[in-house]
Amino acid sequence: MGNNLHLLDSLREKLINADNFSDVMHYFFDHFAENEEFLQLGRPQHSNLVETIAVETATAALQERATLRNFRLIRLPKEKFYHGACFVNGRIANIFFFEDIMTGMMAISMEDGSSEVRFARMTGIRVKDPKAGKWN
Repeated sequence: MGNNLHLLDSLREKLINADNFSDVMHYFFDHFAENEEFLQLGRPQHSNLVETIAVETATAALQERATLRNFRLIRLPKEKFYHGACFVNGRIANIFFFEDIMTGMMAISMEDGSSEVRFARMTGIRVKDPKAGKWN
């Protein structure tokens, strides 16, 4: 099956231009999340930036304040790409995020036994911290 890294550009395009977020997440699962070779390429790495964006995105998607638990990310540094999972207010969520365009996708499974999934595009903007003199 290969590691499918060449398909990240296609995923990025789908993410940017999507009207149907379900299609984008299905593409991610079909070509990356279920590909063992791809999953072995990255290394665990936390990102405060991605976590903050994920909290705000989940809060908007659920229309209630979101709390993330067991937030785990894998980073592919050369590709500037994160993917991972967590629990959002007790619900399973999957995410992926492109650092270079500061955009990603989140899928939150709703109630147990339900097939409802909420999809949301995640977007961030880097701002300079005037006290630290660096970008956040």
